[in-house]
Amino acid sequence: MSYKLHLPQREDHDWSRGEYWRGEDFEKHLRLCDVQTSAATLERFLPRDGRILEAGCGIGRWVIWLRQRGYAVTGMDLSADGLRQIRVHAPDAPVARADLFTIPAADARFAAVLSLGVIEHAEDGPQRALRELRRVLRPGGMLLVSVPFNNAFRRFAYNHALSLVEHMFRRQGRAVQFAEYRFDRRELAGFLRETGFEPLEFVVDDCLPPKSIGLGIDLAPLFGVPGGHPWELNRAGRAVRAVCDALSPWLTAGCILCAARAV
Repeated sequence: MSYKLHLPQREDHDWSRGEYWRGEDFEKHLRLCDVQTSAATLERFLPRDGRILEAGCGIGRWVIWLRQRGYAVTGMDLSADGLRQIRVHAPDAPVARADLFTIPAADARFAAVLSLGVIEHAEDGPQRALRELRRVLRPGGMLLVSVPFNNAFRRFAYNHALSLVEHMFRRQGRAVQFAEYRFDRRELAGFLRETGFEPLEFVVDDCLPPKSIGLGIDLAPLFGVPGGHPWELNRAGRAVRAVCDALSPWLTAGCILCAARAV
C-alpha cells in the first residue's frame, strides 16, 4: 500500500465508514461539481443510454449533478446521515442504503459504475470492493473510480509529518484509527487489472483554482480561508498552486481518477 493514514479516533463516527456527513451543506457540495477537474471526464466516459450506479454517493451531489445532465444514475451509500441530506434536498432521487461490499443488484446490472473517494477506506485493501463493482458491471462496462493521490508533496514531506504526529498520539495514549490509503497511478492500475478491469485513462481529480483539494486538505492552516470551504485557498495558497501547476498539476493533486473498462 502507498500510504496508510490514521486519524484521531472520534466517538461520533468511523472515518473508514463514511459517517461524517452530518451538518454538511448540500448546495455548497453540489456547486463543487462544476469546478472539479474530473467532471469533464465523467461526462466523456459515462454512457447516456444505460443504467449507472454511484457506489458510495455520500450526500448525492454527483447523483443530482449527473441526473440534471440526462444520465440515469442511481446512488447508494452506507451513511444514513448522507442519505438524509439527499432526501431533504432531492426527495425524488433514486438512492438506497447499502454496503459497497454487498451491492443489492444482480450480476452485470449496470452499464457503468461511479465510485469516488470510497475504495481507499477498506483497511484490507481495495480489491474486495473492486471485485464487487466488477460483478455488477456488464462486460465492457465503464468504471470511474477516484482515490486519494499520493502526490510528490505527500511522499516527500507531508506523509512524514503525519506519521510523526500519529507516533506522538500513540505515545500519549491517544486512540487513532485507520482512515484511508493514498495510492499512486501504478498501484491503482495494478489493483484494477487484478480485479478484472483495463485502465484507460488517468486524470487529476481536484478543483479548479482558487480551490484545491490537495493543498486545502494538507495545508489548510497555512493556505485555507478562515471560515470558508475546506478547499478554498487564500492568496498564498493560490500562488503556491499556480507555481506547482506550471510544473505539473500532479504535484499537489488531491485525488486521482481512473476510467477503466470491465474485461
